[in-house]
Amino acid sequence: MSRKHKIFLACLAVLAVYKAVQFISYINPNKISVATWNVQTFFDADFSGDEYSEYASSKSGWSAEKYYARLLRLADALEAIDADIIALEEVENLNVVHDIANVLPYMNKLRYAAFARQPGSALGLLVLSRWPVTDAAVHQIQLPQTKPETLRPLFEVHVKIHKKNVVLLVNHWKSKASGGAAGGILRQCQQALLASRIAELKRGENCENSLIVALGDFNQKTEEFKIDAESNEVMLRGFFSTEKVKSLWLEPAVSGGATGKGSVHGWHSWRGSFSNFNNRSANSENGKKAESAGSYFFRDNWEQIDHIFLASENASFGECGTVAKRMFLRQDGTPNAYKLYSGSGLSDHLPLKAEIFIAQDCF
Repeated sequence: MSRKHKIFLACLAVLAVYKAVQFISYINPNKISVATWNVQTFFDADFSGDEYSEYASSKSGWSAEKYYARLLRLADALEAIDADIIALEEVENLNVVHDIANVLPYMNKLRYAAFARQPGSALGLLVLSRWPVTDAAVHQIQLPQTKPETLRPLFEVHVKIHKKNVVLLVNHWKSKASGGAAGGILRQCQQALLASRIAELKRGENCENSLIVALGDFNQKTEEFKIDAESNEVMLRGFFSTEKVKSLWLEPAVSGGATGKGSVHGWHSWRGSFSNFNNRSANSENGKKAESAGSYFFRDNWEQIDHIFLASENASFGECGTVAKRMFLRQDGTPNAYKLYSGSGLSDHLPLKAEIFIAQDCF
């Protein structure tokens, strides 16, 4: 097994969304907010041949009108998430990135973007940031009899916040919908790639002045990771070491956290224990689905397959959880999935958001 530490110039772009905006508001230099959201097959209106079959021609009902309507809803959703940095999974190409920048409101704070896609793959990864993007790279595993285009790369994006270097490691691991047992092996390899990159970053220069955040759609539930019983941290197994990371889903319970009473500005503070999430019933007494105990709803159960991990000892979670505003939910409380035939909905995943506090002496 080998790894490629290579920037694909044809598919990796760091963009500055030039908007001369002055923000007159107090910014806490020791707190940032990050979010991750799988936006569910966000293709543009052009037919390039790389699309999924249902988006490959106008015969399926996919059209420019539906695309632009979906763009406008996405812009509203990004405003509703209201995070300093947002990682989006399943974005087709740079055309979509430019279109998103063009439809965002003029006063929106997300002024910078970075995008990466494996050559030959249908979908890529996008990071939108309030703060300048200073560097980006992709890392990929290489396995025999596995086509590279079937795997999404690990997307590394560096963002400069004041004097702090924030390293985002954006993931979209192999889906369980395809691959069977082989898919499980691929996810193990992707986990090893992530853990090994975290270890390298920790050994690097100025590591004490860096915040490392791993986030994205891992297609792996919390209980499928190995968890350290003493620290209640997720243990990511690398090629040569195991890295412990703090998980949003495993944070200690706080007052009102698991009941939604601790929600802030409409997004829920899901800070219950691991067992609380998995023991909650999917159905409530009034026939609606119970409030989200996960970010993805599959076979009448909530799943925690989207994650935000902290790999830095000098940082901790604040308020965190799924963004459960009305626009993201159907009437039954499940994700407002996009429906191609009607052009309605947003995504079959809920956004996941976290406030992160960094020790003051690290700036």
